[in-house]
Amino acid sequence: MVQSDQNDDHIHSKHGASPLGLEAFIIFAMFLLGFVIDAGPVMLVGVPIAFPITQALGADRIWFANCLILATTIGMITPPVALNIFALEGIAKDVPIGVMYSGIMPFVWASLASLALVFFFPVLSTALLNL
Repeated sequence: MVQSDQNDDHIHSKHGASPLGLEAFIIFAMFLLGFVIDAGPVMLVGVPIAFPITQALGADRIWFANCLILATTIGMITPPVALNIFALEGIAKDVPIGVMYSGIMPFVWASLASLALVFFFPVLSTALLNL
């Protein structure tokens, strides 16, 4: 088994990528998958692939799981696909989908801000564990 520090050096020297950049790429990929696929299947497919990579990079498991869940659920409410908006459209047939899209955007921006905060300040997602 490859040691974490050797793997970090190998990834950085071969591809020029930092561990944080690779983790950001994985989280962004989960965000994009959340556009078109429900969160459950995205996690079932993505976590077994992404988790060993981030563990080799030394990322905190709780922090990374929180980022993945946030990114996937934000993807599900983000236009133009917004799976949750399509489900809501089936319930509220009298409200145009354009109104739903414009109504969800403040929540998308607030959720993206919370994802950025959790990503750059991991203590926000792990502080309760240390009490």
